[in-house]
Amino acid sequence: MIKVKHYTDYKSFLSAYANYKRTKNKHWTLGVWTKQLGLKSTSSISKVISGERLPGKKIIEKLVLYFKFSTSDEKYFRGLIAFHKVKNDPELAVAVLEKLGKEHPNGSVAILEDSTFQILSNWYSFAVREVIRAGVSFKDLSLVSSLFNFKVNVKSLSYCLRSLKKAKLIEESESGDLFATSHRVQTQSDYASEAVKQYHEKTIALAKEAVRKISVEEREFQGTTLNINKENFLAAQEMLRNFRERFVKNFEETDGNQIYQMQIQFFPLTKEIKKEKK
Repeated sequence: MIKVKHYTDYKSFLSAYANYKRTKNKHWTLGVWTKQLGLKSTSSISKVISGERLPGKKIIEKLVLYFKFSTSDEKYFRGLIAFHKVKNDPELAVAVLEKLGKEHPNGSVAILEDSTFQILSNWYSFAVREVIRAGVSFKDLSLVSSLFNFKVNVKSLSYCLRSLKKAKLIEESESGDLFATSHRVQTQSDYASEAVKQYHEKTIALAKEAVRKISVEEREFQGTTLNINKENFLAAQEMLRNFRERFVKNFEETDGNQIYQMQIQFFPLTKEIKKEKK
């Protein structure tokens, strides 16, 4: 379940909640949520999530009522919104952060920008960056959208580009061409964890779709079930990470002509089996 105190940006929390509801119910939409909140227009909540509009008192009260927050969670949620409204005023921002820190389980708050959350949580963010690196023009987003084997609409691409620019992962030349920079996303791991979880959930969903959508000549799927000693997990994890690094080093090219997704999953199918000492 999505918990408000796992977030340091109210937009990220609302976006994560919307994504969570969609994964649980394919019929769930912002329109459905709009009705549940008692709002007249879907744009009311969509503009709040996208950051186009700050939530007014009416929407804040409806959200608080909808989520049925505990007293502490409600204070934290209202604090996130208050911080966003005053973050350009250092003195007021520090005061709000101090209040947020008292409500946060870790006793402190680190800011994870909404654009960073969107980059980390959406599978296509880094794919878009790689497409840019491949030299594709983004002047016609409908053509770029058609390049993907999986659905990425023009609106999502446009928002993705803004987020990548804000994070300085891409820049635009004077002629209007986009190019990838050497910057990396800098986050506090505790606060990025939800975004990373969503990223993995979405790429795993893509892999499931790719089993039937992509021909066997263009993909490689492997699976093995094995019995290991739990104390060897860290060594196995390290070996997998080293393999990924070697694989990328051997096959990634700056002048490549197709973007691939590589995923490695290694997880327990059972709980630890307790054995009696002989």
